[in-house]
Amino acid sequence: MELTYTSGLESDFWSMPDKLDECDDYSIAIDFLNSRDSFQPFGARLAAFITDKLSLPASDSKTIIDALTEQCARKGIAVSEIGSYNTLHNWFDIGKRPKKSVASRQSMFALAFALGLSVDETKDLFHKIFLDRAFNYRDKKEVVFYFCIKNNKTWADATRLIAESDGLANDYSDKTQITKAIASSVDAFCEEQPLLEYIRQNGRNFQKNSVKAKEEFSRYLSEAKRFAKEEINNSYAREIYSGKWTENLSNNALYEIITGLNITGSKGTKTIFNNAALPKEIKNRFPEAVTFGKKDMSSEEYRKAIILLFSYGFWYQIQSLNAVFNLDDYTDALNYILIDCNYAILYYGNPFDWMFLLCAQDERPLDMFRGILSEVLPDDPSSMKVTD
Repeated sequence: MELTYTSGLESDFWSMPDKLDECDDYSIAIDFLNSRDSFQPFGARLAAFITDKLSLPASDSKTIIDALTEQCARKGIAVSEIGSYNTLHNWFDIGKRPKKSVASRQSMFALAFALGLSVDETKDLFHKIFLDRAFNYRDKKEVVFYFCIKNNKTWADATRLIAESDGLANDYSDKTQITKAIASSVDAFCEEQPLLEYIRQNGRNFQKNSVKAKEEFSRYLSEAKRFAKEEINNSYAREIYSGKWTENLSNNALYEIITGLNITGSKGTKTIFNNAALPKEIKNRFPEAVTFGKKDMSSEEYRKAIILLFSYGFWYQIQSLNAVFNLDDYTDALNYILIDCNYAILYYGNPFDWMFLLCAQDERPLDMFRGILSEVLPDDPSSMKVTD
C-alpha cells in the first residue's frame, strides 16, 4: 500500500511540469497540493500501515481499533497510551492529524511497541505516516525507546528504564558530541546497565537540542544573506529590492528577498502563512521571518528552515549562472544535510517536501517557488495575523 501510494505521488510529480506548461499560473500544482485525493490524510496512511502490518481483513476504523485493542492487551499496554477512543476515531474517520508534540511522539512510540515494530519499521511509521523523524537521540526517553525496540524489550521495560534514568545523578561535565556519535554509541548497547551509565555520564548532551541542526541552520542563514546581497546588486533586481540593502541584512529583508513577499505592515511584521491556501503539513511551522532570529526551535522548524535556506541558495546560483542541473543534484545535496542533522530525507508523501521537489525540477526553480507563494497567500492583508 505504501509503495503504491508513494509511487503514485512520484508519477504525479513527474507529470506535473507538462500540466503546468498548459496554463499561465501554478493553480494546477496548488490544487494538487490541497486535494485530499492527492495526499492521504494521516488517518488513511496510518490505517494502511496497520492493516499491512497486522494483515487485517479490512481497513475500516472498527477493525483497526479492535485489532489495536487486542495488540495492546497482548503487550500489556493501555490503549490510552496510544490515544482515547475519540482520538482514534478522529484519526481514522475524520482525518484529524495529531500535533507534532511530545505527547504525540509518545503515542507513536506506544503504537510501535503495540505493533511489535522493528527499528526500521518505527522509522517508517514516523517518516511516512507521522511525517517526522523517528528517534531524537538528544532525548534520553527516545534513546531508551530505541534501545528497547532494537533489543526486543517491552513497553513496560521502556517505562521502567525511563524512570530509572530520571533518577540518575547525572554528570554534566561531559563534552558536547554530535548527534550521529550519540546514535552510534546507543546502537552498540545490548544490556541495560551500560545504557543507563552512558545516559548518566552524558547529562549535558541530553540537555542539548539539535546541535548539528543549529550549526547547519546558521551556516545556510549566513550563505542566504550573502546570496541575497548579490541578488539585490543585480541590475534586474535592484529596483525590486530598493531600500532593503544594508551591510547587515535584516532577517525581514532576507525573508522578503527569498520569498518575494511583503511581510511588513503598519503594525509590525505580518505572519503570512496562517491563512495560506496550502495544506497544514506545509503551512504549519513554515519558516517565517521571525524564524531566522530564533535561538532554539523544534526539529520540524529546524528541518523546514534548513530546507528553505538551502533551497534558496541552490536555486539562486542555478538561475544567476544559467546552470544546467538535474533534480538528483538538489536532492543528493539536501538529503546529505538532513541525514547529518538526523532528520528525515525528502519524501514525496510529505506535501512540504513535494512542493520543494516540484520547484527544484524546474529550469527556474526560484521563480517557480516565488510564483507559487504569491498565488497561495490571501490578497487582503487584513486577513493576515500581525505581530508586534
